[in-house]
Amino acid sequence: MIKKFCLILASFFLLLSLASGNRALAKADSSLPTGSTSALIAGTSALIGSASSFSFVYSAPNKQFVTDLVKQIAEILPTQTLSSINVTELSSLKPEITLVTTGRSALAEVLASPYYRQHRIVCTLISSADYYAEINKYSSTELQTTALFSDPSPTHQIFLASLLMDKPQIAFIYDTQTQFLIDIIRHAAKANALPEPTFIENNAANINVILQNRQLADADILLASPLKTIYNSENTKNIIFTLLSRNQALIGYSSGWVSSGALATVYSDKDDITHSLADLLDSIAKSLTVTSSQALTMPALPAPQYPNHINVKLNQNIAKLLAIEPIAESALADSLRERIAKNAH
Repeated sequence: MIKKFCLILASFFLLLSLASGNRALAKADSSLPTGSTSALIAGTSALIGSASSFSFVYSAPNKQFVTDLVKQIAEILPTQTLSSINVTELSSLKPEITLVTTGRSALAEVLASPYYRQHRIVCTLISSADYYAEINKYSSTELQTTALFSDPSPTHQIFLASLLMDKPQIAFIYDTQTQFLIDIIRHAAKANALPEPTFIENNAANINVILQNRQLADADILLASPLKTIYNSENTKNIIFTLLSRNQALIGYSSGWVSSGALATVYSDKDDITHSLADLLDSIAKSLTVTSSQALTMPALPAPQYPNHINVKLNQNIAKLLAIEPIAESALADSLRERIAKNAH
């Protein structure tokens, strides 16, 4: 009887202890605000979401174009926050929102506003020469910019040249606005085991003087660039005919030049540019992080880049004239992409 009473008493104290422990746990849990975990996640998402927002800047003449571009990017990046805004309304944007400009004039308008220092800027549909011509007007400490260039990568162009000819001698005409391409071209030529390229400064007012340059006359290929003082509609025929008369080729910087008589070019059409821009914006958004103290970390923008979605246009008649073995554009494009991928590693 006594033994049974002791067991009952022990069970009573055990239950009392468990109840006390549960009350202590409940009290400890009550010190955390209800829903604090979900609030923390929501706060983090809001911080990242706001900073990964992109606003495409437009002015009256190109509003519809920009609106259509935003819709196309939204279809590729459905989770990103995209919008468009008139260049006159930049004061209404939060500083963490990244601006996207289309074309040189849009970039110039943004940089002319008093708010450009508050935002990171992604420039697109702009040639490399025009981009640097604009941003070089400002101190590097004033700007947070990157770009997706509209012209083809000089590296890709040289890869293309090396696929069409065996170790061609490349010539390149430059001025102060395209001088930055020299190191890129030299590096690409070295990567393809090509001879040291010939660099010719554009210091003559007459195109004929440049075309008769002895160094240019000894080259196999002239690599074109967005140098408007040389590569314009007035000089097209003169350049093409002069080169072909010497059994030389022109690697154009657009498909239009190939239609006019250039041998070939790497180019990106509207869809290629759109997808390349989507890739760039997505990489920027994914680079954002939030620290344990809820501070948003915004890494430096990636370096300006050329489209990563590309095609090749080849003038078969010019290729035949230059005794280049026939090859389909699709096969040439595939070979180029393989060469680019191999070089990337």
